[in-house]
Amino acid sequence: MRISKKGLKVLIENYLKESGGGDDDWLGPEPENYGRKLDTIEKPDYSEEYTKYLKILETQKKIIQDEITNDESDQIPEESRNSLNKMIGRIKLVLVKKISNKDPGTFATAFSILHTHENVYEPSIDDISDDDIIAGKENFDAYKQSKFKNPVVLIVPKIFSKKVKEISDEQEARIIAHEVDHVKYAILQTHFKTLNQDQIRNVLRKDLKDSDRNKIADILASEGKYYENYDAAYKNIEPMYRYYLAIFSEENVKEKANIEEIAARIKTLNRLANKDEIIQNFKSGKLNFESAENIDIHVAQLLPFLKKDFKQEEIDKVAINTKIKTKKTNYV
Repeated sequence: MRISKKGLKVLIENYLKESGGGDDDWLGPEPENYGRKLDTIEKPDYSEEYTKYLKILETQKKIIQDEITNDESDQIPEESRNSLNKMIGRIKLVLVKKISNKDPGTFATAFSILHTHENVYEPSIDDISDDDIIAGKENFDAYKQSKFKNPVVLIVPKIFSKKVKEISDEQEARIIAHEVDHVKYAILQTHFKTLNQDQIRNVLRKDLKDSDRNKIADILASEGKYYENYDAAYKNIEPMYRYYLAIFSEENVKEKANIEEIAARIKTLNRLANKDEIIQNFKSGKLNFESAENIDIHVAQLLPFLKKDFKQEEIDKVAINTKIKTKKTNYV
């Protein structure tokens, strides 16, 4: 059926009148938020995610405070343990969309006193914009006002990263504990300048300390157990090889972050409920990088840099050490 131009005009006018419009109102009523300022529009609510990660953070803080109280490394005086526990209690949570443009898969990082030194850590404060923060902005602002008194742990919820989605709940908790360890060691090393320096050098292998990244990868790949080939070794020794080389450099070892990074990784290994099995399998060549990575990425990167004949008592000399038995359920 053909409609004349006059008939089409009548149909359009009738439609506009029925839909609330008129001759001068072709678009009908305005959307509810049309023309409102952006800051008045309701923002997404991330309180559920904040509550979840705050609970995990508080659990890990309590575990680490108990370890500090019962430290048996003989490096930390009792009065210093009490002060350290108070500082651990001050760690606050910040949720962000991303932590670093350079590594979008980063799940968590700690910002504490060592961030006052340039180029010690990646990422830096400048990597975090106000638009990145989705919860806990007041905590991040407080950190910027006083880095020593107001340390924070930044976390990327799984909804913002495909790579983070692959992390299990237990791995999440272990990584958060690792970040609390960073704060712990950063605070300790402002008071004890050589804390863990000799102890860590003692448990690391020495045959790689004069090599560059290419040579280190070549040596580890030639051992033929942990890494499948040179390319796998070259890729996965980053960033651990940098911390390792710095430990044996009299100049770079003064950057305390290198010491505390390895100390935090050793603490993660020592905290694993099945650490004896992991160490035994590594030493016997039954554990490869992929299997270790499924347990913990920080431990996986650490293991090939430990000396082949290291003993548990040597690991235990790295503060903080305690004989409190770690249960799997401690992490979740």
